[in-house]
Amino acid sequence: MALTVLVVLVGSAACTGPTSRPGPPTSPAPEPSAAPGWQRTGAWNSATSGSRHAEVTVPGGRRIHLRLRCAGSGDFAVRVSGETFADDYRIVCDGRWQFLQGSIPPGADPPDPGPYRAAVSGSDTITSWDLEAYETDPSAPPST
Repeated sequence: MALTVLVVLVGSAACTGPTSRPGPPTSPAPEPSAAPGWQRTGAWNSATSGSRHAEVTVPGGRRIHLRLRCAGSGDFAVRVSGETFADDYRIVCDGRWQFLQGSIPPGADPPDPGPYRAAVSGSDTITSWDLEAYETDPSAPPST
């Protein structure tokens, strides 16, 4: 019996050590960036455009990928066009960066040299947006 009381007392003393105070809040993980070797060739956002709707010029290149994020709720649409193509993209806003499917120009031969037009449009519930363009083959000879 004495041994049981001793074990219970030692066990409860071990569990009632000093309480730890929470440390400083940890900062959220950084946003993912584009792949290594990709060169950002343009960036646009709702703060500089002043609207949920904007038209921007994406510099030409051999292979361009577009990355978008938007805050709020609802869908965000992007229409990208060049001399030889017009593609529509739509994402659901969740605040995270998302690459749009495919690259521009699409597999045209010869490729459309650009520059390209991008029209962005968000629903009334979108509070902000960011769009970035990345050249994924910057070592290739420039388009003429």
